[in-house]
Amino acid sequence: MRITFSLTGGVMLAVALIAAPATTGPLLAQRQVVVEYDPDSTPPRRVTLPAAHDVPLVAPGIPGTTLPVVDVMVNGRGPFRFAIETGAGFVGVSPQFAQTAGLTRSGGPDGFPEFHVDSLVIGGARFEDFTVSALPRAATGVDGVLGLPFFHDVLVTIDYPGKRLRLSRDTLPAANARDVLPLVRAGPFWALSVTIAGRPFTSVLDTRSTGLLSVTPEVAGQLPFAGELQVIGRARGVGVPDVDVKAGRLGGDVTFGAYTVRRPVLSIRPLPANFDAPARGPLFGDAVLQHFTVSLDQRTRRLRLRREGSPIIPVREPPGFPPPTGEGSEAGAARTQQ
Repeated sequence: MRITFSLTGGVMLAVALIAAPATTGPLLAQRQVVVEYDPDSTPPRRVTLPAAHDVPLVAPGIPGTTLPVVDVMVNGRGPFRFAIETGAGFVGVSPQFAQTAGLTRSGGPDGFPEFHVDSLVIGGARFEDFTVSALPRAATGVDGVLGLPFFHDVLVTIDYPGKRLRLSRDTLPAANARDVLPLVRAGPFWALSVTIAGRPFTSVLDTRSTGLLSVTPEVAGQLPFAGELQVIGRARGVGVPDVDVKAGRLGGDVTFGAYTVRRPVLSIRPLPANFDAPARGPLFGDAVLQHFTVSLDQRTRRLRLRREGSPIIPVREPPGFPPPTGEGSEAGAARTQQ
């Protein structure tokens, strides 16, 4: 996975390929010198997990998200808080954490050092011998993020309603077009098939994305919207253009497997031309994931989305958008009951 770094006003910041959510805060971009860096994406070389094990999720440190966070022990020290991020193709930590944990540098360019980790323990699961990358712009409120390679050899289940993380050696059953869905590679990420207003897309699974679906203007141009688009914030982050971020009520439904979201509000995020193709497609985010027990099996390339109740999924929406009417009234009623 390639990450683009930009030198802005003399401060080096990291920008992942999956864009951060829109914000009304001040823009960071000024003078930019782009530096490219490929973090180590090698999975842990040993995983000890004699039986399925689950641990509680702790309150995320990133305001406004349901990003799953767990307590971990690193090289026998801790506990530390790490987030589970499917929009990352590496294990990333803050420089402060690397110092606190006493990690030994193993490589990486100056300014973006890599460190060797002997062991990271989550409950009864032990992951050994892997590399973490210290990124100057780390996720707020956590010590690090566990990206996709970390869970390469296990079945990881995030029970959002039950606030639990489960790790096992199990595999998911065959895809059934209902709650077990096939995945395809989207660069370093995983994507599932979704239908947006009757049009097929592959959407990147991103536990850190704070919306239902986030799309680029190019994708939005292919979709019908009910009414005018509204400005909901400004793009923020080095490498993200200095432009408005907009949102609009989709003039149709979003479907995936057996599930439907009635006429949701989609956010539209402009991205630089040099962002890789996977980041330019729709992002499948936490506004819908939080209603499911989500199981990711990278070995079989399958995703299970399991929930109790209606297959019509209620999702939170930005302020300023009234509930959909007419054919979307069922979704509006579901939101009212939440």
